[in-house]
Amino acid sequence: MSQQESADRLVDLRRDLHRRPERAWREFYTTARIVEEVERIGVDALHVGPDAVATDERMGVPDEEELDTACERAREAGADEGILEQLKGGYTGLVAELHRGEGPTVALRVDIDGLPIAESTDEEHLPAAEGFGSEHEGSMHACGHDAHAAFGVGVLERVADSDFAGTFKVFFQPAEELVGGGRAMAESGHLDDVDYLFAVHVGLDHPTGEVVAGIDGFLAVQHIHAEFSGEPAHAGGKPNEGRNANQALAAAVQNLYAIPRHEDGATRVNAGRIEGGTASNIIPQYAETEVEVRGETTALKEYMADHADRVIRSAAEMHDCEVDLSTVGEAPSAESDADLVEFVRDAATEHPDVERATRRDDLGGSEDATYLMQRVQDQGGLATYVAVGTDHPGGHHTSTAVAFHASRPTAGMSTHEETPDELRRWRRRDLRRWFLLSGNRNRVAAVVVVAFLAAITALRLADVVAVTNPDSVTRSLSNFIGGNITLITIVISINQLIISREFGTPDEVRERVDEMLDYQKDVEAHALGDAVSPTTPGAFIDFLTDVKRDRAIAFRDTVAGCSDEVRADVDRFVDSVVQQADLATETIESEEYGSFDTLLTMIEMDYSDDIRTARKLRRDHGDDLPADALEDLDEMLDLLEDVGVARKYFKTLYMQRELADLSKKLLYTGVPAIAAALVSVWIYGQNVGPMLNTPFLEAAIFLLTATAFLPITVLFAYVLRIATVTRGTASTVPFNVENGGPL
Repeated sequence: MSQQESADRLVDLRRDLHRRPERAWREFYTTARIVEEVERIGVDALHVGPDAVATDERMGVPDEEELDTACERAREAGADEGILEQLKGGYTGLVAELHRGEGPTVALRVDIDGLPIAESTDEEHLPAAEGFGSEHEGSMHACGHDAHAAFGVGVLERVADSDFAGTFKVFFQPAEELVGGGRAMAESGHLDDVDYLFAVHVGLDHPTGEVVAGIDGFLAVQHIHAEFSGEPAHAGGKPNEGRNANQALAAAVQNLYAIPRHEDGATRVNAGRIEGGTASNIIPQYAETEVEVRGETTALKEYMADHADRVIRSAAEMHDCEVDLSTVGEAPSAESDADLVEFVRDAATEHPDVERATRRDDLGGSEDATYLMQRVQDQGGLATYVAVGTDHPGGHHTSTAVAFHASRPTAGMSTHEETPDELRRWRRRDLRRWFLLSGNRNRVAAVVVVAFLAAITALRLADVVAVTNPDSVTRSLSNFIGGNITLITIVISINQLIISREFGTPDEVRERVDEMLDYQKDVEAHALGDAVSPTTPGAFIDFLTDVKRDRAIAFRDTVAGCSDEVRADVDRFVDSVVQQADLATETIESEEYGSFDTLLTMIEMDYSDDIRTARKLRRDHGDDLPADALEDLDEMLDLLEDVGVARKYFKTLYMQRELADLSKKLLYTGVPAIAAALVSVWIYGQNVGPMLNTPFLEAAIFLLTATAFLPITVLFAYVLRIATVTRGTASTVPFNVENGGPL
């Protein structure tokens, strides 16, 4: 099948699923439809029904009547009878596997359920305009899970047609909107051999063309159903004989919002649905509410859940009612692994439809993919949650949610053949990186001049331009002369800027020297053992990198006796620090000290994520860490701050050097440029036309014009690199301003 045929099929699949949104554990048609596509592709293992989930771990499963109604609706829509039989009881979702010999086990997780939202019928809403709006009254794919299902099928098909080596699994997860299906899939056993897990979501307030390689900031969440039972009575005749369930519910709701917020991080509570009573003249016997609590960490969520439990039970007791509490959905917090974040960002940067590749962003909400992420991470694997941007007409969970881009249905679905073990490719010297950053500026300027020559030659061959008109040629060359004289002014200004930083009284110079010596001593104090730091930039960066690596490993050794959870979090932090240090060391050893690539190694150190993770470790596990571990963690934080200082300082050194080189080369090229422009004017004589014969005229004028163009290309080459570096390093510790460039 051609790529276009595959793309058309995926568009048709998504639109078919969009017509038939199915809520949690009712995804009968959706599952059956995906199974058909998976079987068409051909897989080595397919787990459907109870075989796809841990049956005892499902949360929020509707009653049998609702399930039967949903199943019958799927049957009427043409779902395969045999598949529906396997899904009986609401065991929706599936796991598809490709076995391709030796290699890592890679998994993709997508969710497939819809929401209880009525879809817009406005003619400007594309599904309504083109006839594939929701046919299920009161339900809609308002979060893009129809697109996620298409992602899963599309990626499976691409991997099946590639030379991928290893095992590839796609988890089509049900019941995400209730956070009720993640744990059931995580505990199914199908994740136990997974080395790398990629979860994916469209949108998340990122525009079309942007990919976020690692989503963090998941709020742990718990959905609680509370049913109050009282005693009915006549509200007018004998109100004293009743026990009012609505009063108990109202007291519970009011007091839930009074739960104190926590100093350790963000917490949330919401009573999203309340219902009770039968008539205005009857004391309500029954009332119920669905409550949601969230926390920035799993511990904070538990804090909110414990308080919510106490509040609800106390409200029932206050009004002499009983209450039945049950958890209908739950998900922990999680964090994307740094290794996979860099890997995804690298792959996204190469994709022609990706305009901006961002490392990280915070979700600020909840997702039960965190169960799957934690399961993989607890088994020693890596996981990340990826956002694929899309322009929203109305935003998630609205009647016009999730845009449709039929012109770009395959964005993000190209296969990336390297495994995450080859993450070192993020330091590659591709053409774009060479042009913007690593390339010698003289060569970049020469490339631009050659391109200019080629362009004017092509225009001449097409008879678009000519050089036989003295007025037009001399006017253009005169403008070149004026422009190059202006560049001399720029040179003077640049040198004034550089010199202004060097002037100072002896006391001011001594103060600057003392500050740098104090900084060197601070860095040396972090080293394990006595050490004197080198003075050249490359050697100092290498020294700082070694200290950072050694400190991280020493910190890991101090938590050997802690709990599995603490050790797992510390391992992820240390692995991230060590990997970044190893990459920096490799680059430094492959370059001459003082070269731009050595300085770029320092500039590209993403220390802000490490600082954030270290602070979270102290917050989450401070009470569980031994004293020496806390001391080492504080040392790591101080050291990471010193890395931030070095990053800014070496950036300043680089800028000074670049500006000095720029001013020198503008002078070197400015004088020949003015001379070339003057010679070109003289060639045309004084109002008598060209002095050279026509066969030589065009070649001479083109070459002289290119020479006159040289200072502009030099300025372009240097400013391009300076601007790229500045954009990529605009942040100051501990903040990190994301950018879509190569840094």
